[in-house]
Amino acid sequence: MTGKPEPLLGVRLVGAKSNRDGVGAKVTISSGGRQRSKVLIGGTSYCSASDQRLLFGIGDNEKIDSLIVRWPSGQVTTRKTLRLIATSPSGKTRVPQHDVNERTA
Repeated sequence: MTGKPEPLLGVRLVGAKSNRDGVGAKVTISSGGRQRSKVLIGGTSYCSASDQRLLFGIGDNEKIDSLIVRWPSGQVTTRKTLRLIATSPSGKTRVPQHDVNERTA
């Protein structure tokens, strides 16, 4: 691998009305004039665990303009203007994570 690694954003879903892991939820982020979407699927490993975060490449963007979660229950959660912190105090690169909770109506 050459060059610097691509910056990532991790989104961890916590369901309430749907299911606690957010399986089936669709997450869409908008940043730098581009939109990217992913659906959280379950059952991808046998006798092991998978990272439940959805990981998005964010390029050189310093913020996410919007993050929209469409939950299996039909509920929609929206967050606007998320600032990204790509390094820890020690200077090591880390994946910024945003937890998104499904609120009960």
